[in-house]
Amino acid sequence: MLTIEYLDAIKARHNWTSDYRIAKELEISLSLMSKYRNGKSTFGDEICLKVAKLLNINPAQVLIDIAAERTKSSKAAKILHDTAKQLTSAAASLLLTLSMIYGALAPSESIACEAGAPHLSHYQLTIEPNTYFHKHTPVLPESDQLWDIQTQCQSVLAEQGYDQYEISAYSKPGRRCLHNVNYWQFGDYIGIGAGAHGKITSDRHGFELRRRWKHRQPQQYIEQSMVGDAISGEQKIEKQELVFEFLLNALRLREGASLAIFEQRSGLPLENLEQAIKNIDPALLSLDNGQIAASEKGFLFLNEILQELV
Repeated sequence: MLTIEYLDAIKARHNWTSDYRIAKELEISLSLMSKYRNGKSTFGDEICLKVAKLLNINPAQVLIDIAAERTKSSKAAKILHDTAKQLTSAAASLLLTLSMIYGALAPSESIACEAGAPHLSHYQLTIEPNTYFHKHTPVLPESDQLWDIQTQCQSVLAEQGYDQYEISAYSKPGRRCLHNVNYWQFGDYIGIGAGAHGKITSDRHGFELRRRWKHRQPQQYIEQSMVGDAISGEQKIEKQELVFEFLLNALRLREGASLAIFEQRSGLPLENLEQAIKNIDPALLSLDNGQIAASEKGFLFLNEILQELV
């Protein structure tokens, strides 16, 4: 982009009608603004930083573009333009995910959308033991107000093109988090870092699934890792727990999971699943077309469904 194009972009983003407002925000004179418009001058480095802030973009993008506009060498200009394109491409391919927690503070869903994040997490604040909020508990909204906040945020996200593919995860088309999808479909994963959890399927002693977790305290994790003992504990998932464990994860996904995945990742025949859900209201849970998933209504009552399975 050229200097003039950046000025127009600022106008469009903020819905400003005059260059006077831009000059005021950039803290420059109207005469300098006129030079920008007439192509007699380009942004200095400090102005580039202010422009990037007004447009909420990477400052390097503006600095490179203006350097390319300023240079007298066509070869150098091409190199700079190519660099700018690579920078834009890298930023676009980065899986940026933002988390919005509502309950104590109003979530900034509009800010998250403007940031252009292809993936968002949106969920209600839960007060957990041994946390700051547990010690200094904020005043939480009533349940009706929490529901209003949730539905309002969901509407904004839907209008901005975000698909709710999981109970607390939203993404732009083609930008679902594959790690999350694997996790919710009861796939294996490795925990890396202090306190990290993992799930491993093994057939060394017959089909079995185990959960493992690393030492929670960073210093202890580092020390134990240095001697090859990073794992703090592990637990076998018993056969009678497998259906519940599978549904606890899979029903969080809008589309649920295929029956083939159930058999493959639980090691159980389909009859075990059918037996477990036989008393669940079919208006809440469906088992059709090779797929198990919560209905639209059931998606709102997952806790109640899971309680029936305990």
